[in-house]
Amino acid sequence: MRREWALVMMGEDSLIAEAEIIQVIWKACAELGLAYDAVELKINATGCAQCRGPFRSALGAYLRARATRLCVASRRDLKSRPARILACTDERCRGIAEAAPQVLDFLCDRCKKQLRTLLEFLDEARVPYFLDPTLFGEGSWFGEIMFVVAVRSEEIMLRFDGAPGASPDDERGRRAPIVIAEGGRMSRAAQALGGKELAVATGTLFLDIIADEMQKRLGGAVIATDVFLIQLGELAKRKSLEILEVLREAEVDVKESLGRDSIKIQLKIAERVGARYALVLGQKEALDATIIVRETGSGIQETVPQEKLIEFLKKKLKK
Repeated sequence: MRREWALVMMGEDSLIAEAEIIQVIWKACAELGLAYDAVELKINATGCAQCRGPFRSALGAYLRARATRLCVASRRDLKSRPARILACTDERCRGIAEAAPQVLDFLCDRCKKQLRTLLEFLDEARVPYFLDPTLFGEGSWFGEIMFVVAVRSEEIMLRFDGAPGASPDDERGRRAPIVIAEGGRMSRAAQALGGKELAVATGTLFLDIIADEMQKRLGGAVIATDVFLIQLGELAKRKSLEILEVLREAEVDVKESLGRDSIKIQLKIAERVGARYALVLGQKEALDATIIVRETGSGIQETVPQEKLIEFLKKKLKK
């Protein structure tokens, strides 16, 4: 059984739903060490029922005129799944797909506005992305908007080239992308199940694939962290969000368990994840704008002004 972790937002018509889901997934990848240099976010507008019909007709006509130049698998797809050919990595098909009609050229005004809104949200959240016209989700329930987080193609090339039998090829004998997350708008599926119109946005992380990718990078090593943030009390919990963001922006490896209230339990978690330092933020520290930095090994601790925390940690972590 494949293990998955999914986010679902229902009843939200705005593309803020997809933006929030993407941000959570991207942050999760970053926490696992799989963002920026290892994986990339790809997005495409797949269009509504009004857009998809004309696009599929134009694409089908274009591909049928070039059918004899397509690979065997793509010629099979041409009959019922023509949009799948856009993602074929056979050299012959890639050349044809580059000049093929794109769904972006067939979007209605509403779908254009949706895509523009989503991209503006992601720009504001500083989440890097690529518009990928080959991403169409042929045969899936995704409609209007679709996204995937995949291992960068150059990573796949470096890993599998020159290793016979190791390549993750699909049935076409091509090198397939390694997708660790996907999502988008699934309102059609909700309507099919419930019989009523319902805005639904989803995002799914494929945990087994992520675990495999982490194992390849870590070579079996234990995942440790530099810092673990411990909070005590409601005020400290609220202040923790700001401190966590400051630490992450400074590229300090930090973990937390904000749902826990016991300092004893949080300290045990800090030890379990191998944190070198525990940051303790209580009611007094939250009010004084200070924070306690505790060495998990020796128990030695000192109080540091929050504004000097990054500078203090950088010096400590260099030792």
